[in-house]
Amino acid sequence: MNKQDIDRIIKSISKVKPTREYWFVRTQGGNYYKDFLKGNYIAIGYDEINLSDIRAANSNVSGKVTLTEIIKKKFPNEGRPGFVSHQLVDFAYNISKGDIVIVPSYSSEFISIGEVVETPIFQATQQLKDEECPFMKRKKTKWLKLDILLDNLDSEFIKLKYSQKTITKVDIEISNFIDRIISPLYIKENDAHLSLDIRKKKR
Repeated sequence: MNKQDIDRIIKSISKVKPTREYWFVRTQGGNYYKDFLKGNYIAIGYDEINLSDIRAANSNVSGKVTLTEIIKKKFPNEGRPGFVSHQLVDFAYNISKGDIVIVPSYSSEFISIGEVVETPIFQATQQLKDEECPFMKRKKTKWLKLDILLDNLDSEFIKLKYSQKTITKVDIEISNFIDRIISPLYIKENDAHLSLDIRKKKR
């Protein structure tokens, strides 16, 4: 193997940005799991809330208060309007291009892992005929790993299924595990990481 071959191998190794964030995004009890995968997007509800109001909430405290009041008015049965406001800001502005999203199927039996393709929300103009998801606020996503059986993963990772939030930011311990699922060999913060799948032969 010559130097050119070695350089080619090094260039082919996946490089993970240390600033990349990881998010667990629910799919309405798994109802829209297949729609997310087929349509290459993630989505959130509250279509009656304007993007301009979410933008204002991301900019200043008064905007957050205003958005919470709008949610109270438009969704009078919503018990946690301030929490919903925070989730909408997370979806619109904190989930960014290059971030990793994990979505669960019904009962969180399976998960799929994707990469957000662009930061801005795209507002779907109408629901497609072959999909059930009515949510218009969406983000384009490239799916990297599909239908992974959750029970086969690390026990720390399984804790995510018990989060009741629509959007949950994933902690660093679980994010490292996700990196290994996406690629067995990668470079992050100038360190190379290699994951080996070692299995014993049956006798």
